Amino acid sequence: MFTTADLTERQEKLNKTFLFMIKLLAAGGIFHLILYIYPNTYSLQVGLAQQVNYITGLIGMNLHQQGIYLISDSARYYITQDCLGWKSMAMFTGLVFAGSTKFRNHLKYVISGVGLIYLANLIRVVSTLYLAEKGIISFGVIHGVMWKWGLTALVLVMWVAWFNFAEIEEEAHVLERELRKATSNLSENRGEK
Repeated sequence: MFTTADLTERQEKLNKTFLFMIKLLAAGGIFHLILYIYPNTYSLQVGLAQQVNYITGLIGMNLHQQGIYLISDSARYYITQDCLGWKSMAMFTGLVFAGSTKFRNHLKYVISGVGLIYLANLIRVVSTLYLAEKGIISFGVIHGVMWKWGLTALVLVMWVAWFNFAEIEEEAHVLERELRKATSNLSENRGEK
């Protein structure tokens, strides 16, 4: 009978990579299903527009909100479904899901990560409007290049940090189990004497 204990180190790495890819493909399938369904996120978009309007007011910008629209004297911006940052949140969640053996054990990291991505996304939207309104950088450059790649980089850095932390945490659990086993064996051996 074949077991994973019979695998060489290279075969074990290939097996882990294969499982990671299968899980990532499954997460990608769910992501595409959401894209296909295209759920109504209007109320979430209005909520984000309200938050952005409030923050921009605190930093001295004079925008007026009408539903998902933020209107200045010179431009009219609207909060689309993509402005919610949900794709970055989904990608981080999918990467953690694909990289973990027990997803429930890492749920607190996913929730924290999604919260951090939400905060970064809020900063992204506010800074995009601020820089565009002040004429510092064009809206297209800020939105299409700087922040699109910036949020992607944040997701990847967070995932790599989680992955390294999860690996250290797993090694600690293995060492803890081995220590318990060794102390248990030591206690049994003392009892035999």
